[in-house]
Amino acid sequence: MTNAFFRFVRGEVATVDDFKSQGALGKTMRFTSGDDAQRRWNEGVSVYDSVDYACELAAAGGYRIGSYIAKISLPAGHGLDIVQTGRDKHHYTIFADAATLLALVREPATRIPGSRGLEDLNS
Repeated sequence: MTNAFFRFVRGEVATVDDFKSQGALGKTMRFTSGDDAQRRWNEGVSVYDSVDYACELAAAGGYRIGSYIAKISLPAGHGLDIVQTGRDKHHYTIFADAATLLALVREPATRIPGSRGLEDLNS
């Protein structure tokens, strides 16, 4: 498994909210499909194993999923529960609290090529 994963974030400086699960953000699941789905919703965050793939995915979706991407650098022996989830072989779920994940971001987020950042939207 890789030692880095990539997460869509709202800006160049990632915040703890960027790493909260959907449940932690107060969102309600529209449907339930088992205990595993409920756990992913309440405790997990979606990440990708390739920055290039994540950028392609964002572009294909018109950047609705984000304009910036943060690198989560995992130290040896990190002990986090990371599971490949869904049909997309590059998509993973990390089960960890938001503060722990944010602490693993060691550099500013990168603006995805072709996306519009906040500075573009305000001009």
